Amino acid sequence: MVLHLGNLVIISSKKLIGIFDYNLFKKNGKEELYNFINYSKKKIIKVDEEAKIKSLIVTDNEIYLSPIATTTLKKRIEKNIY
Repeated sequence: MVLHLGNLVIISSKKLIGIFDYNLFKKNGKEELYNFINYSKKKIIKVDEEAKIKSLIVTDNEIYLSPIATTTLKKRIEKNIY
């Protein structure tokens, strides 16, 4: 199965580790997000440069910053919609 993250970016669900609400990182300040990214040592991919980030998708090798809400991504996984 694949998961569409927005702006024609699609990932394999087999590589998916977790989907997180971006606001959880923002509430603790940008420092929390940078610490998470630096600790993981994964490549960062912003799905849409101009859209507001709503979710953080962690895979084996990358962290995707997506404009699609975590609830929408969850529904896509559950219904196998991409």
